[in-house]
Amino acid sequence: MADTTGSSWDLVNYVGELFTASQTKYPIVTLVGQNGAMSVQNDEFPLSVEYSLPAAAQNVRSEDDSVTAPDPVDVTTSQNKNCIQIQQHSVKVTYKALSNMNRLTGIADANKSLSINDHLNFQKTQKINVIKQDMEYTWINGTYVASSASSVAQSSRGVFEGISDASNGVAAGGVDLSKELINQMLREAYADGAVFQNPIFVVNAFQKQQISKIYEYVPTDRYLGGSNIQAVETDMGRIMVVLNSFMDTDDLLLLELSACANVFQPVPKKGPLFYEDLAKTGASERGQLYTQFGPDYGPAWMHNAITGLSTS
Repeated sequence: MADTTGSSWDLVNYVGELFTASQTKYPIVTLVGQNGAMSVQNDEFPLSVEYSLPAAAQNVRSEDDSVTAPDPVDVTTSQNKNCIQIQQHSVKVTYKALSNMNRLTGIADANKSLSINDHLNFQKTQKINVIKQDMEYTWINGTYVASSASSVAQSSRGVFEGISDASNGVAAGGVDLSKELINQMLREAYADGAVFQNPIFVVNAFQKQQISKIYEYVPTDRYLGGSNIQAVETDMGRIMVVLNSFMDTDDLLLLELSACANVFQPVPKKGPLFYEDLAKTGASERGQLYTQFGPDYGPAWMHNAITGLSTS
């Protein structure tokens, strides 16, 4: 990416209220953050250590057989892992841009304040938002790449890739979301071992409207119509519905929040997410924001999904 410097010609000053159409809500990062962040000292971390018991059966032995102990059968374990990824952004603002706050561009109104009072702080804040946005995207859509050299960027596995690797999920085959499909997914999740301690449905705008259509119950009212389903009561428990712009339109995710954590590998004496000044090369303020992050979603069978839904 080309190096850019925030000059007084690029970072102009307007008066008026500040808006953005970019997504600045990060529901999974925020909800998972309520569990507290995990700190690791390795760039790889375990998601789960798993084992399986033999299938239940009526295992009996005769009295004669019981005189000799049966051959031992070990219960073996396996480990699933994820890795952290480096997220790094720089800011650079010239002294002139920092000094030029009284030079206005566009319509000036004496009754309105500047939309940005400090270009350097504004750039820092927005780069933090970019980091959060990328963390949210990684939680859902991250693909795993293990670094094999310092020149190879390591990237974290998101929950959808984990579900796919575990062969979980219901393939909708292009049909509309329905109560029957949701019940099928919940049954499969229960059979896989999902605990339903703090589950949420994560959906985009289209499937959110489908959920409201499926579960709506609107009492008769001459002055109020419509519905906005925020949670669904199911046989497996109550499941909160979370709207997320990073979800694909044809998918629905069942995420077990109790199994999840935001994982950081702190830099010694700096912490998990920090800003620091970089060496000066001239008349500008330059610095970087840096973090080492990965999503810990625990055992993949705690979660489930419906994929390939109709989007029309």
